[in-house]
Amino acid sequence: MEIQPDLSVCVVANNRSFIQGFLKSLHASTPNISFETIVVAAKNFDHQDIVEEFPQIILYENTPEESLAASLNRAMELGRGRYISLWEQDVSFQNDCPKKLVDFLDHSPETGIAGPRITNIQGTTFLSARSFLGLFTLVRFVLGFGPPFRKKDTLHFPLRKETNTPWETDWLFGSGLVVRREVVDDIGLLEPKLTGPYTAMEYCW
Repeated sequence: MEIQPDLSVCVVANNRSFIQGFLKSLHASTPNISFETIVVAAKNFDHQDIVEEFPQIILYENTPEESLAASLNRAMELGRGRYISLWEQDVSFQNDCPKKLVDFLDHSPETGIAGPRITNIQGTTFLSARSFLGLFTLVRFVLGFGPPFRKKDTLHFPLRKETNTPWETDWLFGSGLVVRREVVDDIGLLEPKLTGPYTAMEYCW
């Protein structure tokens, strides 16, 4: 009988140093949950030494032309976990972060998506929780008239700024988030045309 892991970790790799650091910190921070790691890398990316160092990863080769969202979709299709997590390769885990997110969702059945507190290398908190973009801003972005970070179009930051207490927000940057499998099954995969931090925004809409 196949045992379902708690967490499917999905990440796209195109930098050896980043992905090695990611995998090392992941394995050091997940001693108390079952997880699988699915790495999507372009066929021209030399990943042999990574596979040798982390033989337990599931490696999927994509084409360099695929968008970030399309590549993450490949990983999500392979994921078997109770929760699907999406990460950027330059993330470094601390303080049992994956387990804390899984535990939070296990005890919060009304929550579909959870994200961690994110800090930069200097220790400054990155406010990854955002308000939804306004319709005008989204139209401008889709039509190619520049990035939608304009203060008059959208509130960048939530009104509450506590960093150690879970709280509700509109959407989360895609640097790291854990999605309940039922959400993925209900909504489907990511929209391949969405890019950058907006890759997973539609899951929160």
